[in-house]
Amino acid sequence: MKLPDPKKRAYDHGLGTLTVDGEIKRHLASVVGELRVTASGPWWPTVRELDSGRLEHSGPSTGTEKRFLGMRFESIQRGQPCVFEFAWLPADEAAQKWRDLGLQDSDF
Repeated sequence: MKLPDPKKRAYDHGLGTLTVDGEIKRHLASVVGELRVTASGPWWPTVRELDSGRLEHSGPSTGTEKRFLGMRFESIQRGQPCVFEFAWLPADEAAQKWRDLGLQDSDF
């Protein structure tokens, strides 16, 4: 697939690091494909965030349930936010990391 925007080529089989205070916490891998809109939210703000060199993500959410007069009330507490610094690996390093992790397009 030829990408119309050369700046977005890093997203096609790319792999980057998510760091906090210079320490790698996670890796982010991506492929370019069909865009699907889901209930989880829009993707473009995430792309803009990554392009700016950061990613804000909340930790795991927790739920609580209370009962009052036979009625059930649930509440969800969103996890603590974490701001990662993001950087793409050079293409050759990204390709090697894809191999090391055993990633394939079908994983996405």
